[in-house]
Amino acid sequence: MQRITRVAIDSTDNNKLKLLTQYNQLLSILRPILTDRTFSFFAKPKLIDNGNYVGWYSDLEGQPILLSEIADSTYKESIEQILKARIAEIERAIKTQMSSVSAFEQLLALIKDHSRQIYVINGDPVIVINFAAHAESNPLPTINPKTFWNSFRIALLALFLLALLGLLWYLFCPWGKESAPEPAVISPVVASTLEEKPEPEKVVDHLPVPLSDPLSATLPIPKAKPVNDPNCITKDQLAKNRNPPRLVIALDDSESMKMIAKGSNISRFAAAKEAINAIIDKVEPNIEISIIQLHSNEGKKINIPFYSLEDREILKTRVNNFKTVNYGSDTFEYDGLNQLAERFGENSKKQKYYTLVVTDGEEICTCHCRSVLIPDYTYSNLIDTKVINITGNEIVNCVFQDGLYGKLYTANTANEITKQINKAVENMKITRPVCVE
Repeated sequence: MQRITRVAIDSTDNNKLKLLTQYNQLLSILRPILTDRTFSFFAKPKLIDNGNYVGWYSDLEGQPILLSEIADSTYKESIEQILKARIAEIERAIKTQMSSVSAFEQLLALIKDHSRQIYVINGDPVIVINFAAHAESNPLPTINPKTFWNSFRIALLALFLLALLGLLWYLFCPWGKESAPEPAVISPVVASTLEEKPEPEKVVDHLPVPLSDPLSATLPIPKAKPVNDPNCITKDQLAKNRNPPRLVIALDDSESMKMIAKGSNISRFAAAKEAINAIIDKVEPNIEISIIQLHSNEGKKINIPFYSLEDREILKTRVNNFKTVNYGSDTFEYDGLNQLAERFGENSKKQKYYTLVVTDGEEICTCHCRSVLIPDYTYSNLIDTKVINITGNEIVNCVFQDGLYGKLYTANTANEITKQINKAVENMKITRPVCVE
């Protein structure tokens, strides 16, 4: 969970503190009836810094941007359409699944109010409420979320008492039962006859079927098994795969990657880093990941450390610390690809490798120099390669032979960089979720 922003608050203002508590209570009631995507629309407020500030947090990953500061009108308009759809989904859920719609009217007014702030995280709108404008005039209603469960418990107790009364009646009530017969007086002659001819013992063919327990109606219903993704991978499959593949990400850190990505206020390099960090958590847990910068090595031998599941947070921190260089050279970029290919050529017979190349191609030389800078073994070893071509540079298409030596994905905007990186890694089929047992 990341913090989007923080807002100063008067810790002695009981109205604002009460409104904050009521807002969190309403969110906890709405959570079960909304999808994860729709519920991500609400930022979660928390008191921080000794109660002097309200921090607003979101589970979404990425750089938060104010909707009002987005310069690209087309992108801004698409976010506004998503915003309207989110509010409509929330209203529909309240009207169809809540018994008291009036209790949520103030909440709907808050999310529609013009004083609220809308942030955008990777194409999803997130709302931050302005409590200062509503603390006195429009307090939120107090709702007891336990009302339904209290009623349910009372009904369950009543059923239990009825079942208990039925059991007591069955055991102790004499109505309808045959009275025990009085003992008959038998003469001595008849008695001797009976003694001479004893009746044969009866053989019980089967045991009597016990009556069902009336209390069993009150036993809890067992929980249903979780529904898994049809493409999930089991823990047994993970354990049996003793030689899983590896993923290497080659990131272009040339000077041109500092340019602002279309449809955003962040650079191409920052957009690529955010997308890479997001997919690191999606890769299957037994696959090791490495990432290199193509230009920073300046012709030196590239060190390719691989990070296991336990060290992925360290890997993401390393990605966050990456910087672009102040120069660009096609030699260094090709040299990085050549070293990757050479490394994979030595180990490809023992282990499978996947490669993701993210570049804008600005410093790559013309297509004619490809045969000089890239030997044939590079192409033959760089199999299962996905190339994110930022800006759709034709030189990148030429170098990778229009997908012959690497599958090409074109990304012209910041959103497309994230979308295409996710798509490329998903097509490697290494992002299957682990099955829940």
